[in-house]
Amino acid sequence: MRTLASETIGAGNFNLSIHFDESLNSLKIPMAKRKNFYLIYKEAINNLLKYSNCNHVIINVKKSEEFISLEIIDDGIGFNLNDTRGNGLKYMQKRAEELNGQLSISSIIGKGTTIKLKFSL
Repeated sequence: MRTLASETIGAGNFNLSIHFDESLNSLKIPMAKRKNFYLIYKEAINNLLKYSNCNHVIINVKKSEEFISLEIIDDGIGFNLNDTRGNGLKYMQKRAEELNGQLSISSIIGKGTTIKLKFSL
């Protein structure tokens, strides 16, 4: 995940701040959960690169006793959640449901977008 962010976002004109909970390195996550988590992350990063026009990106991945949480924040142009094209956001929501997790996306035109995912271990 660090590599994807560093190589894709870092290659652009973004100020990237990544915070990963180091305890995740030793965590054993079932393959299906790992796949869905990674694909949500990848879709969020790809959308950010294509559409956000941002200057700053913050990525937080944390582990608590019961949950893993992902937060991706940008200061880009934002978008209207009711006026989306394509299937990327739908697939992200579907994958979050497969994780039995909660996905929230908030976006304010001219202010940026925040994506939050939380799922149990």
